[in-house]
Amino acid sequence: MTLENLQLEFSEWRKNKKSRAEPIPDNLWDNVFKLTDKYSTTLICKKLSISGTQFNQNKKRLYKEESKPKFVELALNQESYTLQVQTKDKTLSLNISPNQLETIIPLIMQTL
Repeated sequence: MTLENLQLEFSEWRKNKKSRAEPIPDNLWDNVFKLTDKYSTTLICKKLSISGTQFNQNKKRLYKEESKPKFVELALNQESYTLQVQTKDKTLSLNISPNQLETIIPLIMQTL
């Protein structure tokens, strides 16, 4: 799938949609997100006439399972731990003692 092919698919869908309010189908969104390995989000949005907000909202909606935090069970038998919280573009590393976990983890979870 190329960006040019997807442009044609979007044009065809827009030409045949039943109303202005008809949402972009999920299969087109899937193809949009597959192109993010080859093209920038800005270029994709520009070529397909979609907004960055539409892009982000639908990515979150379709791939919400992938964004859930992953948990690891710990045996609290060490003097300190390195806790890492990772997003797509940032990593936070904290060296903490076991008794600090109770305080820090809920605070981190509130921000996710």
